Amino acid sequence: MQQPLPSPAPLRSAGSGERRRFLNLAFAAADLLIELDAGLTIRFAAGACEALTGLTDRALVGRRIDALFGPALAARLSESAPEAEGGRIGLGSLALTSASGESVRGTLHLFTDPEAGGHLYLAFTRQAGSARASAQDSFLDAVERRLARARSDGQPVQVTLIELALPDTVREPAEIVSHFAGALGTDGHFQRIGRGKYGVFAATAMDADALAAGIAREAEKALGVRPGVTSSAFDLAEDGLTPSETMRALAYAVNRFARGDGETLAGRTLGETLQSAVEDTLGRINSLRSTLTNRAVSLRFQPIVSLNSRQILHFEALARIADGDSAAPVIAFAEQLGMSEDFDMLVCRMAIDLMQAARMRGQPVSLAVNLSAPAVSSEIFVRVLREMTQALGEARSDLLFEITETARIDNLEKVAGVVRALQGDGHHMCLDDFGVGEAGLTYLRALPVNFVKIDGSFAQNILACQRDQHLVQASAALAHRLGALTIAEMVEDEHTAQKLAELGIDLAQGYFFGRPQESIQAARALEMRILRREDCGR
Repeated sequence: MQQPLPSPAPLRSAGSGERRRFLNLAFAAADLLIELDAGLTIRFAAGACEALTGLTDRALVGRRIDALFGPALAARLSESAPEAEGGRIGLGSLALTSASGESVRGTLHLFTDPEAGGHLYLAFTRQAGSARASAQDSFLDAVERRLARARSDGQPVQVTLIELALPDTVREPAEIVSHFAGALGTDGHFQRIGRGKYGVFAATAMDADALAAGIAREAEKALGVRPGVTSSAFDLAEDGLTPSETMRALAYAVNRFARGDGETLAGRTLGETLQSAVEDTLGRINSLRSTLTNRAVSLRFQPIVSLNSRQILHFEALARIADGDSAAPVIAFAEQLGMSEDFDMLVCRMAIDLMQAARMRGQPVSLAVNLSAPAVSSEIFVRVLREMTQALGEARSDLLFEITETARIDNLEKVAGVVRALQGDGHHMCLDDFGVGEAGLTYLRALPVNFVKIDGSFAQNILACQRDQHLVQASAALAHRLGALTIAEMVEDEHTAQKLAELGIDLAQGYFFGRPQESIQAARALEMRILRREDCGR
């Protein structure tokens, strides 16, 4: 799936100039705002600076705009500034190039402010579908492209992973990437993988220790003190490994390095790293099997609340591993292994057992349970699930299924039949994570669901981003025309709840209404608190 870009950082106390800047950012609904002086030098930056450029807002200040958009933009700005006097004009689609050489396309708008002393404002909005891959993936892609060429030329091939020990209070010197990327030339690749973490590829033999020492020296020039540095080098021409095995082992090493586990790689060959990857994978498989066999899963219950009445309609049953951690990484791994149906079946069984026990106590409960794409695509899974839910009798209508978008649905027509069959049994169906990943208009057109759950990223930015407001309002109207109610995720305050209601959203869930609870009783107790809060608000 394509990750959004981070929201702008919270404002510090702002003067009138800063207020104008951020009013422009809100008006533009942009991902990045840049203020330029008359010499086209960046004086201020806000928004998704690091995600788009690889540099913090402070590191961007003092740089020429050419460094991001190329030299041709300077001439266009000189020509266009008079036309934008006191307003805004579009500069079309351009590519923004990060400090590490990666690019992302988007649209650029120019603003002027007569009170800002001739300063210019540029608002960059990332083009849909132009999401940047993770730094690790981008580095691995670059290595793989160069590896085949280097091997065919008989050149030695080496990757070095280097980490600077930077305290949290110290900024990361942006000069490191530009200095070493230029020094390596076209035969190498130097890229930032994380804070203080760098990957280096070269089609020549490198002295890893010398390279690490050079990076430490560059950091010392910027910081005034030399940080500690460690490195691990891998020979990609190691005998006995196929190209696919080489990249698999390297991917394992780079991802461990990015997560902060680099010390476990020191002194290992690529073959030894590959063996570690295999052993790690087997260990995770055995752990997953043990989780499923021993039912080492628990449920947490989060309320879904009407934005109109503030009453709880049902609870989402969220899976947790025995230690209380989110099951999301386990579910993702299960999907990779083709075991997600087993996990989904376990959660459904637990939810049905709980609903039956609640009915026996005279306290029936309505639950929503997630079903993965592989599960709803499996005829065997669906048949077993429908047989299991027969135990609920007329209370089947109290069990709602949410189709998640963690994996692609290849046969929408078949799954639409599953949706109708489950609805015929009395269940309501929900399309989860609408607006991101696979869960878009194609799914909504094909699947006759009763609920549409808007992805939480929209609620988180709904007060600041007019574009998100328009999208949410249009999505709600579309869902209503199709006979579905809408649910907003990740609602964390009253202002967001009120805005979503104004935009036509019917239901909501999030920490504002209650965190996931360990029992239905505790989750039900949230309703009185929600109603009291609503009464006080009015």
